[in-house]
Amino acid sequence: MVKKGSKAAVYFLVLAATILIAACETFRSKEVQDKGAMLLGLKEKFKYRNLTVFETDTLNFDNRPGHYNEPDSNNFKLIFRQENRPFIGQGYDRDYFYSWQERDVNFIEFIILTQEEGSYCEVLRYYIFDRQGKFISSFDVAASCGDAEWSFTGSGRQLNRQTFLYETIESDQKRGPFANSETFEGDSISYLITIDSSGRANKKETAKKHFVTTS
Repeated sequence: MVKKGSKAAVYFLVLAATILIAACETFRSKEVQDKGAMLLGLKEKFKYRNLTVFETDTLNFDNRPGHYNEPDSNNFKLIFRQENRPFIGQGYDRDYFYSWQERDVNFIEFIILTQEEGSYCEVLRYYIFDRQGKFISSFDVAASCGDAEWSFTGSGRQLNRQTFLYETIESDQKRGPFANSETFEGDSISYLITIDSSGRANKKETAKKHFVTTS
């Protein structure tokens, strides 16, 4: 036979556990809502709105700082937590608020301009989050890279609400067959990027051409 005191103790333990679990769920729910609100709060930091043609700017690593707003360490973690890269925020490794996109009201979307000294690249990357601030997908819409004889460029445009075109050219420069001549060899590739109803981006190669030119 279980004593009344033991029954009461078990009851209170169960009640306390239930309250604790409910409190944790409430905290998690509020945390998720806060992430969405925090992302929406970044809207005014972006330089552009609803771009449909995407090309890297004509600035360089040295004169770009001050031209755009930059994420602080908290905003950086909010935007890039899925990429697992450290916040630097100085020198040549930087990120900039580029364009706020309103393609679909069911999502939070924007473009970040990222420049990386180690990869010799500057990239416009399109990010999609749900309204609660959970990362869904990202894809490149423009790029400009170069190191010695190697170069890579990419440009894009939005074809319709769900579809983007992204075209890239990658080439290597070599000494040509004649005196003072140069040969460029590489590939031009076209991609279609489609965004489904869940916000996920799917990239498909649609055309590829190899080229060799001499000048």
